[in-house]
Amino acid sequence: MQQKKLHPGISNRILSISRNAAMLTSLINELLDFRKIDNEKMPIKAGEYNVVQFVHEIYLSFEEYAEVQKIDFSFHTMEETILLWFDQNQMQKVFFNLISNAFKYTPKGGKIAITISQDEKKVDISVKDSGIGISAENKNKIFDQFYQISTIAESIGTTIPGTGLGLALTKGILEAHHAVINVESEVNKGSNFEVILLKGSDHFSDTEKIIPENRDQISIRKIQNYLPEIRYDLETDSGENVKSNLERKNSILIVEDNEELLQVLYHVFEPVYHVFTATNGEEGLARTIEKQPDIVLSDLMMPHMSGSEMCLKIKTNFTVSHIPVVLLTAQTAVESNIESLKLGADDYITKPFDVAVLLARCNNLVNGRRILQEKFAHSTDISPYTLASNEMDRNFLEKANRVIEENIANPDFGVNEFSREMNLGRTSLFHKIKGITGQTPNDFMITLKMKKATFLLTNHPELNISDITYRLGFNSPKYFSKCFKEQFGMPPTDFKSMHKPD
Repeated sequence: MQQKKLHPGISNRILSISRNAAMLTSLINELLDFRKIDNEKMPIKAGEYNVVQFVHEIYLSFEEYAEVQKIDFSFHTMEETILLWFDQNQMQKVFFNLISNAFKYTPKGGKIAITISQDEKKVDISVKDSGIGISAENKNKIFDQFYQISTIAESIGTTIPGTGLGLALTKGILEAHHAVINVESEVNKGSNFEVILLKGSDHFSDTEKIIPENRDQISIRKIQNYLPEIRYDLETDSGENVKSNLERKNSILIVEDNEELLQVLYHVFEPVYHVFTATNGEEGLARTIEKQPDIVLSDLMMPHMSGSEMCLKIKTNFTVSHIPVVLLTAQTAVESNIESLKLGADDYITKPFDVAVLLARCNNLVNGRRILQEKFAHSTDISPYTLASNEMDRNFLEKANRVIEENIANPDFGVNEFSREMNLGRTSLFHKIKGITGQTPNDFMITLKMKKATFLLTNHPELNISDITYRLGFNSPKYFSKCFKEQFGMPPTDFKSMHKPD
């Protein structure tokens, strides 16, 4: 059943109501958490997680606001993976509070930096800003319940509302983790909040430790939580990536054996892409060859044929080796990077993943290829080899370029002759040339001829337009000039005048 799209203005109001309701719910939860802290009954459910990825995802939530506020917002770490025991739900409140406070008290044009470092026994996470700072008098009160410096925040024009609960709750949660929070601040120079978390799990009781939730379930929950907002952004976003995908309606194949995760991923990509699905690597490989999607998104571990084996087969299959592959993996970032490089994957995303990051990575791969194809088509100095993402495709383009160069003066050399020289059927040649360059075989031949024309016009001023026409296998100077103008936006006579030797 097809759903009607709401008018953007109505969608925006509904989204605003949803956000305000979520904020009210958050405030009520904070009050309840305070009662638990006061009664020394703050429940901790600690599992082992990658704290770098955890904090980085919170950082990403503020990136757009940083752009609006014109704040230099940065994230620094020497390690991609630091495993630490903590309660995700509670620790999320800590860093949301610290970062939102940094934005609240930092004027436009300021700086906010998040830095993660470690030693053998502990992990240090700092949130540093160049904001209004805190006086010595206020510094002793900021962790008290209901204490705010709201008038100063209003004076610098920030809009994030406060409750006076944040820092007191932050301190209570950290104490329940046997962690410490320190603050250094100077008025008109900024503040630095440093959270120090212990490594290992000995400081938690057995009842406070949990087995972390299945990564697929975490991913599903995160997507479901943010799906309404993501779909709204996709429907109203004027960004080039989204507009480009909507205009072209690129296609994506999603390969995932978890049916529930497959369905939610389908709904994430469906507004922008033609979506094909498969439930294992064997089916995924067959559908990749059949559908020739613009990108493949696949889980790593699956029955029948794993995502890793499927990726390797795609990248070594002449017909589809040019199609970018993104792998979803439960491994650590370092392990995933090594494994993905071995398999020839174009990118990887670790579970549980941030939905916005997943969309951005896939869009960047697809649209990055489109942009490169456009540059190749309309630039005089970009080689076709820049379009190859692997050795197999480069070898193919080298052979195609050589065949066209050898027959460039032959007016009877067309797609049939090109196919025969490449030892491919017309359909196979079409799919391969189109997949790599974005052009039909005939357009690709014309593009290479036009690039050759710019070389002759620049380096052989003794040749007139008719000479070049026939050297490049055209029967008509008029048709040659028409093709040249379509390619480079000017007739060949103007190009020749612009490139006369001094």
